[in-house]
Amino acid sequence: MLDHDPENLPPGIESTVAGLDRAELRRAAQASATVLAQVSAVATQRCPAELPTAMARYVTGTLEGGERDTINVGG
Repeated sequence: MLDHDPENLPPGIESTVAGLDRAELRRAAQASATVLAQVSAVATQRCPAELPTAMARYVTGTLEGGERDTINVGG
């Protein structure tokens, strides 16, 4: 997303910044997921491709659920 011309950044990019507060980090992560989804949709219109979506669905679902504050990457 950040390889855009600085004068032409994707809408909503400013909401992807957060302080170190847990709620702010969650809000910024959700905003990042939204901006990434929008940018990906535009990219697939310009260069037809089937982007992987499993990780995006998992992350978005975890963020929306709010039941976990950490993700156990090791298993």
